[in-house]
Amino acid sequence: MLHIRSILRCIVDQPGISASEIADICKLSADHVVDLLAPYVNEGRITATRGYVASPSVVDEFYGARHAASAGYSKSVVQTESADGVFCGFFSDGRLSIVKGGQAVYLTSTDRAFLLDFLGSINMDRVAGVSR
Repeated sequence: MLHIRSILRCIVDQPGISASEIADICKLSADHVVDLLAPYVNEGRITATRGYVASPSVVDEFYGARHAASAGYSKSVVQTESADGVFCGFFSDGRLSIVKGGQAVYLTSTDRAFLLDFLGSINMDRVAGVSR
C-alpha cells in the first residue's frame, strides 16, 4: 500500500510522468511500477497514454479528500495532447505541466504566472522583424 501511495503522489504531482521516472523517485523497478498501476489503468482510473495521469478520485481513495485538499492536490485537471505527442496539463491550483517524449517541464503556480507574463510581453512582430 505504501508503494502505491508513493506512485500516486508522483503521478498527481507530475502528470505525464513515465514509469521509469516513477521508479527512480520511488526506488522501485519500472516493471514493478507498471504491475502496481495495471489494475488502475485497466479500470480507467489512471490514464497511461503519454505517461500516467491519475483522476482526483484515485487520490481521494488513498489520501482522503481532506488530506488531498490540505496537501495542495488539485481536484481537477485540464489536459490536452497534440498529434505529435506534446502533453499539457493545467491544474486548478495553478500548476502547469508540459511533456514531450522524454522531456518534461513542471511549473508551480508562481513559475507558471512568470512564464505567462513573459510570453504576454513578447512583441511577436518585433521578434519576427516585421515593421508596421
